[in-house]
Parts: sequence; C-alpha cells; structure tokens
Amino acid sequence: MKKILLVLCLFFSFSLFKSGEVQASSADDTVYYDLKKGGTQEFITSDSEGRTMHIVVEEIPGISLFSLNNGSYRISGKKTGLWEASYYISVTNETITRTYSPSATAITGSFSSTYLRLDSNKQATYYLGWKMGILNYNHYLQATIRSGSLNITY
Repeated sequence: MKKILLVLCLFFSFSLFKSGEVQASSADDTVYYDLKKGGTQEFITSDSEGRTMHIVVEEIPGISLFSLNNGSYRISGKKTGLWEASYYISVTNETITRTYSPSATAITGSFSSTYLRLDSNKQATYYLGWKMGILNYNHYLQATIRSGSLNITY
C-alpha cells in the first residue's frame, strides 16, 4: 500500500512542473494604431496570462508627398518585468516595404533567439525566444496593415 501511495504522490508532483516550450501569447491580443491620426499612440493592456503589456507605435517624422499613410514607424512593446523590444517598419501605399533596427532587452531571464521578418507586404513580425530557467516561451510583436490601421499583435 505504501508503494502505491508513493507512486501516486510522485506522479502528482511531476504533473505540477511543466518543462519545454510554452506559447505565451494568443492571437486575440491586438491593439490598433490609426494611420490617419498618426503621431505617437500608446496602449496599455493585459495579455491572456494577465501580464501588463505596454505597446507604443511612433510615427517617425518625415515628408511624404503621396499619402498620409506613407512613412516609417517604430513599434515597441514591453512585457512588464520580463522584456522590452522594438523595431522599425517603412510603409508605402499601405504596404510594408521594409523592416529594420530590431532591439530586444531581457529584464529577467534571457533571449535564446530574436528574429525580425517581413512576412508579406502587409505583415512584419519580430519573433522573441525568451527563456527563464529551463522554460522557453515564444513571444512576438507583429504589425499588420488593414484598412487604414496598423494592427499590433503580441
């Protein structure tokens, strides 16, 4: 009887600890930057795990002869207590033409990988492989242009 109880206790204790890779963000976590309004727009929200996210989209000053939606933007995100990251995109005629200058700082833990990618002419993603101890988490800051807005998903 003691052996059965010991096996059950061990099995239960192993189920309390998770290891490996965990998806830390959900596709529903999105903020909307109004391209027509422009300027700097800040968003403070919570992710699906209840952690505070601070997203800032800044229009980089410049002269655009063709459209109010043309220009460069700095996209930055801060997951409170964990990490901060940013990158720039160039936009022409509501398409993303370039991504550049990625930056990421781990406040706690560390980054196992970071990768900035122009997924299509409507979407750019900054992939952040962040780890704490033996646990790995995949975070991202994704910019998508749709109908006059820049949607930032994290």
